[in-house]
Amino acid sequence: MITITTKQVAGAKLQRNGGRDHSKNAVIPKNHKSRINFKNLLTAIMLMCFCGSGTAFASSINLYSPSSTQFAVGDNIDIGATISKTSDFMHYHVFVRSHTNLTPTGDLYAAWNQTSSNFWHTWSSSGRPAGTYRVYVVLYRNNHTEDCRVERDFTLITPYLNLYPNSVRNLVASGEQMTGFQVQSNVNWNLSSNASWLTTSVTNGNGTVSFSITASQNTSTSSRSATITATRTNGGLSASMTITQNGAPPTYYITLTPPSSSHGTVSGGGYYTSGSTCCLQANLNYGYKINWLNSSNQFVSDANPYCFTVTADRTFVARISGIESTITFDHRGGVSGGTTSAQAYYGSPMPGAIPPSRTGYDLVGSFAGINGTGTQYYTVGNQFSMAGLVNWDKITNTTLYAHWIPKSYTVTYDYNGATGGNTAPNKTVTYDSQYGALPAPTKQHTVTYNYNGSTQSNGSA
Repeated sequence: MITITTKQVAGAKLQRNGGRDHSKNAVIPKNHKSRINFKNLLTAIMLMCFCGSGTAFASSINLYSPSSTQFAVGDNIDIGATISKTSDFMHYHVFVRSHTNLTPTGDLYAAWNQTSSNFWHTWSSSGRPAGTYRVYVVLYRNNHTEDCRVERDFTLITPYLNLYPNSVRNLVASGEQMTGFQVQSNVNWNLSSNASWLTTSVTNGNGTVSFSITASQNTSTSSRSATITATRTNGGLSASMTITQNGAPPTYYITLTPPSSSHGTVSGGGYYTSGSTCCLQANLNYGYKINWLNSSNQFVSDANPYCFTVTADRTFVARISGIESTITFDHRGGVSGGTTSAQAYYGSPMPGAIPPSRTGYDLVGSFAGINGTGTQYYTVGNQFSMAGLVNWDKITNTTLYAHWIPKSYTVTYDYNGATGGNTAPNKTVTYDSQYGALPAPTKQHTVTYNYNGSTQSNGSA
């Protein structure tokens, strides 16, 4: 609220609008105060009070500061005005009073006997209680009578300044931006960080304002902390919060010894941060598998890929080998001895095997199919072992079949001197086959007959 107070000197006329006499229609009794309430702050700032009596006086006051109607305790409040003086002007006074005491004895600030046309005064509200206050600017004539005054009310409120939230989780070491922060206040403030690695999206403001923080990457393995501080521009209030950023996790090295085999390659070794996942990968030719061994050549895993959480330096040896499968030997009638099964590895020589035996037959070898069909994997080396002919080319369990051929025998005939009849030569026969007809030899021999003392030889048998 701005109050305009005018005084009229007895016998004088109030002049307005270019000196026209309106005293009959606008007579203001002596010492009467006329108050005007302004809703628009801009209008209040630009308000000018025109004072004086008669044509000799035309004083005015443009009170352009304070421009706000509300301040916080501790603020410095500027009082500024432009005065249009007349020749009868002598000086002006500036007062600040509390609404609880608007009398001269309640002056909290006073600037007396000022004569400049433009003035600027600053009143500090530090230590004053919250409440309503009034600024006065009063013009006086040479005869020390009050010519004109302007009054303006403003309110002092209790200041506060806080930072939200009260606690913050640790920032990640890789760096991040975090939102959701606020300066909560009713005064002007400045916001700052005491560390170069932590910045705020705003550095000053008024009232309650949201902001974010940005942390750069922490390359050290140690955590670090920074303090964000909000400080009242005029001093007297501050709030702070501590932000902690985790240290970078330690780095470990995974050593991977490549295989001596040409049947695949491996990858995945190198540096890893603690807690990260390492995956060892093998690119294998058909028929081959991977075994991951530790530095002592002890089995660790045969997974591909093999993934694990890194917590320390580790060494792995890559071992590539053919896929294992079982060979079952079908002896096909062989009943005496012989290997019944063996473990074979893809791409490797055939495993050792003992041949079976079969009466009347010779073993040719072991084949993929019955009756000697398909790939022949074994031949007979000797009675104690079979010799592999090719490398094993299967990755699944497989049956091999023995292939037999019957033995051949030569039958030699002893005719015991017979020279006649069917005396065929020696004959070759096959075991377990039809023999065929036997030869029918004849033999010439002498038979002596005794007929009453006489003999005669003749005949055959």
